[in-house]
Amino acid sequence: MSRTVRPPASGAVLLCALVSLPARAVDGFVIGLEGTRGGFSMDGARLAAQVGAGDQLLFTSPLDGRGLWGTGIHLGWNVKGHAAVEAAVDGTGWDLGNNDTAGGAGFAGLRVTWFPAQLAGRFVEHRLLADDRPFDFGVELGGGYAIAGGPRRGVEGGFIAFGLLAEYYPVPWVSTGLFWRENFGLWKRFVVNYKHDAFVDLHDWTGDYGAFGLAVSFHMQPR
Repeated sequence: MSRTVRPPASGAVLLCALVSLPARAVDGFVIGLEGTRGGFSMDGARLAAQVGAGDQLLFTSPLDGRGLWGTGIHLGWNVKGHAAVEAAVDGTGWDLGNNDTAGGAGFAGLRVTWFPAQLAGRFVEHRLLADDRPFDFGVELGGGYAIAGGPRRGVEGGFIAFGLLAEYYPVPWVSTGLFWRENFGLWKRFVVNYKHDAFVDLHDWTGDYGAFGLAVSFHMQPR
């Protein structure tokens, strides 16, 4: 005699809830983690003109043509799916096991990510612009404080960030994304000696840091 196996009622309720929920979070708290692969683009000649060729080489030689792994965290608030306002910290490093050449860079600041499809959907009716679409595209703009360098020389100052983001929402509270971000350095000081706080003021652009990355974000919607 055959028996029909029925799924537990709680599982069926959960499945129905997942199917009925919108696929994309539109409002609420956001926290995310990032992994990146990028590198510095330095103008050695312009830097040498300000600090001297010897100091310039001590800073740029570990970075020239080098790919760097990095990580980051961001948290903020998504305003009804139109834009996310976030605090963000990103970092990278190189030769971390070698005391003579180890170095790193960190970028801390604020950024706003605008999602144009949310606005376009108010004027154009299309399934790709509907509120329940499982994906989104964003344009990032931000800035803050940055520091980069190794055991001998370094730079510090501000930065302006610009980026592009594509996200997919398998469920409303989780999204995965691919992004490209460029941090344009507004370096103000070239550090010659960390211990004695010896530095040279910089007055001209000397380099940027750009990266591609993968982000996983968690979205907590208000009730």
